[in-house]
Amino acid sequence: MRGSVTRVRTSTTAFLGAPHSSDQVVARVRRRIARFSGYREGEIEPLQVVRYQQGQKYEGHHDFFDICDVGDKQSSGRRQVTFLIYLVGMPEGETGGGTGFPDLGLVVAPEAGSAIVFNDCLDGGAEDARSLHQGLPPLQPSTVKMAINAWIRSHEIAGAMGG
Repeated sequence: MRGSVTRVRTSTTAFLGAPHSSDQVVARVRRRIARFSGYREGEIEPLQVVRYQQGQKYEGHHDFFDICDVGDKQSSGRRQVTFLIYLVGMPEGETGGGTGFPDLGLVVAPEAGSAIVFNDCLDGGAEDARSLHQGLPPLQPSTVKMAINAWIRSHEIAGAMGG
């Protein structure tokens, strides 16, 4: 895993192989995401594991790319859908560590084995501003939030095969 400290993100992240990983667990997760979403596996980016410890966060952001990423959008399209799969739940008494949607007034508390799924773009392809979300910091010293991010593109990812 590598530490990521930017002006908006202070979590630790790691990617789980290429889109067509030989790891059977990763492959099964990708197949389930494709089956649930109706998108092809080739449209799913490599899965990303994120870990947040006390005080670590990811400030409000959208998962679709901004206009500076024109080349990436042209080859693989925009991120259409975000899956956030919670690997652990929050311990008794932990009031932080959720996923917040500030414009919707909603906070989702992690439950092990559950996932939240939301559209980053509208059906016509326009960015959906309601998808603004944030990774809220765990407040207790012993709390660790772990999840898997899966982003689905509108087109086959450049260099991906199959689907």
